[in-house]
Amino acid sequence: MKKIFISLLALACLVACTPKKTAYEQYIDMYNDLEAQLETVEDRAAKDLLIEGFITDGYTLLMENIEDLTSDSIVLSHFYMLTPEQKAELFAAIPAERLEGEILAPVHEEYLIELKKTAYEQYIDMYDALVAQLETVEDRAVKDSLIEGFITDGYTLLIENIEDVTSDSIVLSHFYMLTPEQKAELIAAIPAERLEGEILAPVHEEYLIELKTSAGNPYIEITSLKADGTALALSELIGKTDYVLVDFWASWCGPCRRLMPALKELYESYHLSGKLEILGVSCDRDEAAWLQAIKEDELPWLHIRDQRTEPYNPCDKYGISAIPTTILINKEGVIVGRNLNEAEIEEILSK
Repeated sequence: MKKIFISLLALACLVACTPKKTAYEQYIDMYNDLEAQLETVEDRAAKDLLIEGFITDGYTLLMENIEDLTSDSIVLSHFYMLTPEQKAELFAAIPAERLEGEILAPVHEEYLIELKKTAYEQYIDMYDALVAQLETVEDRAVKDSLIEGFITDGYTLLIENIEDVTSDSIVLSHFYMLTPEQKAELIAAIPAERLEGEILAPVHEEYLIELKTSAGNPYIEITSLKADGTALALSELIGKTDYVLVDFWASWCGPCRRLMPALKELYESYHLSGKLEILGVSCDRDEAAWLQAIKEDELPWLHIRDQRTEPYNPCDKYGISAIPTTILINKEGVIVGRNLNEAEIEEILSK
């Protein structure tokens, strides 16, 4: 019994005498665990989830160990991953003398500058960071994920800084990337006088046209010139097949060109049966480039090119501010979808 007691006492002493890891040592352990986990994961979403967890746990470690001087070294690594709210809370918790010290003074100065930045300046920083990231990535899926993140973050920046008039300049760049729901929320949040102002009036006008050409509305007539110089009107096609898909595109538009194989499959599956006609509407200024792209991609459907003057300006009539844009119209002349994906179009045509 005495031996057991002595053994337990020795074990307790060993545990008590084992030095507790500093906050920075714990952080390094967390970082090493993250790296090990990332090496075992292929899925991009799973990787993002692990990174988000690391950011959250690192912030919690900081806040719970703010009195530990080694946490200053964590701030140097972790600060740039935090939200504005977390940054504010963190700097409010760190004693002033440490904020002015050799380690944290540069970070604190950056934070104070960041606080003074306008919404547009923050947007430019986000854009520059995106460009830098894209230059280091080859995989198309990863690039798309980065761009999606930028679109989401840009939208959040807009909504959170709607009172900052410099956000109007963000709208000019970012509006065309948003979903219909995001556009509606954004337009509703912007004061009316700014929507009617010089900067935003053209965007607002295009948005109103987009609403008029969304699902459930009658189609708007468009006419423009074919390659042989003769005019073709959309009304000449409506009713001859069950559906007409109007595809606004351009030879220089990568996403437009990547969409073509899917459209060709739809055309080959449903054109001969009378289900589908496609009208390609090019936004190209260069006629030769337009014709070359049709030839290279072997696009068998009808084509016209926007001439940018009345009455041959279909892009204006449909409020086209980003491409590719597709409009699906039924034989009654009613728009059934705008920017539907291939699966959604296939589902409608297969009925």
